[in-house]
Amino acid sequence: MNKWPLYQDPESDELFSSWLTRNALAHGCSPMSFAGALWPSKRVWITDIDCRELAWLEQGFEAWAVAAVRTTTVSLQTAVRRLSGNQPRAGNVRWLLSQGHRNRWCRCGMQFCPLCFSCQAPYYRYQWRLAWHTTCDRHGVQLSSRCANCHAPVQPHLLQPPMLDCGRCHRCAEPLSAHHVIQSSVPRACDFQRLADSQLNTGDRSEGWFDYAYLLISLLRYAKANQTGSSLLMLKDLGVGDHFCDETPDLPIELMEVSDRAKLLADLHPLVVTPPVQLIRMVAAYRIPASAFGRLARNTGLGSLPSALVAAAVSTNPRRSPLRSRSESVERSGIEKKWLRLQRKILSYERS
Repeated sequence: MNKWPLYQDPESDELFSSWLTRNALAHGCSPMSFAGALWPSKRVWITDIDCRELAWLEQGFEAWAVAAVRTTTVSLQTAVRRLSGNQPRAGNVRWLLSQGHRNRWCRCGMQFCPLCFSCQAPYYRYQWRLAWHTTCDRHGVQLSSRCANCHAPVQPHLLQPPMLDCGRCHRCAEPLSAHHVIQSSVPRACDFQRLADSQLNTGDRSEGWFDYAYLLISLLRYAKANQTGSSLLMLKDLGVGDHFCDETPDLPIELMEVSDRAKLLADLHPLVVTPPVQLIRMVAAYRIPASAFGRLARNTGLGSLPSALVAAAVSTNPRRSPLRSRSESVERSGIEKKWLRLQRKILSYERS
């Protein structure tokens, strides 16, 4: 057995990228250099390394380290299979937070709990990559994905020596546990988080519960965009409220900030706890169009639960709309989407 001189054991729920970063910093080199020594011909940090196939990751390690690699990858890769039905791959997966790689920089930061980082050696947990996790299970406070000092998205793989752990900001070097105003969790978002964790661990993949919940997110956004009609009335009857998602940006949930996701999941919780049979009947009674469920509704590989939901909706025949004249004003939602994308780029690529 020939371990690294300052080898760091993986934690039970640690991400592979976090374990690799901690070992790199412990040996006095950057994660970039450390990975370059393990995989000389590959640039591993330009993709989501936590979602790479296990066989691909093991190529850079000797036999004694393979067990550690498997320990830090099995939880997240099992979750990916449960969510998508596919092997881990270098791409976006529903309900898995996207990092938005552009070369070695990321547009989205890694989630963390400031209290966890302040009371023990900091490392990143695999649960924090799941989009429905907005609250720390241990401390009950809202997670964060940005440095409170410089507002940079947290990217631990960009840390450089002399930093000794991954609990600091790569840009301003401030401890991520400092400067934070601890935000309380959103109760109904916590309820959804516990329910989704239970479904991930014990649920039946054939039922397609996560696809079912994803369809309901599309329904929420459809009602928000219309602000009138049968979909809005149905959501009010289900207890969502009059001002649901009033400040939620129109981005995929995998790209949203923590506070925005918490609001959206809080509105989603009353829908997923409603018995599916009752909800499906209401979709048919209120004549909700199939277009309200977005692109996922056209997927032929859905489970029994989401398929029944889509089948209850009213199918609409797409009609070719007339060409819009140049003088006609552009919809506000389109402008807001472009503005949100521009903000993400600015916040991601600012240099201190």
